[in-house]
Amino acid sequence: MMKTQYGRIIGIAIGLGVFAVCHPLWADSTNADPSKPIKIDRLVLYDVHGLWGGQNVFIAGNGTLWVQVVKPGKGSGFEEQRYKLMLKPEQLTDLEKALADHHFGDITIKERPGVPDETRPTIELKPVEGKIVKKSKWANDVNEDFTAIYRRLLALVPKPGSETPVYKGKFDREWHPEGFSR
Repeated sequence: MMKTQYGRIIGIAIGLGVFAVCHPLWADSTNADPSKPIKIDRLVLYDVHGLWGGQNVFIAGNGTLWVQVVKPGKGSGFEEQRYKLMLKPEQLTDLEKALADHHFGDITIKERPGVPDETRPTIELKPVEGKIVKKSKWANDVNEDFTAIYRRLLALVPKPGSETPVYKGKFDREWHPEGFSR
């Protein structure tokens, strides 16, 4: 009798384990169906290095695009230019499809200390349904999925002189568009 109860307990435990892993309540909604685009509520690229500058890209689910371009200033500190643009619907759809195609929620990059002067961009996604997913990659690490999404976000940064900035001045490290947080 003891063996039978023990067997039932083991069977129930295994069943619950499989349920917990497979049930949608525990599933990461950013990866539920890779064939479907991941609907964006907010998507952010943080890519400003403390020595070289860079860019931060903020995308809202309605297609509003904010870009903060940061460069070393004259003397000490950094200067920035901010741009507010609108993505075309097909650009937003392309980004949402890329997030699914490159399995953004499943990207795993081994943690390690950086080497001096190495950049470490971070991509943060808040999907319409689901939790915030944040991924970072050191420049010397290889991850084709992260890099593909990163390059798509970099392609949204305006070329010098192609757009009129809505702000030019001293770099504000804490700035973010309304509706976004750091």
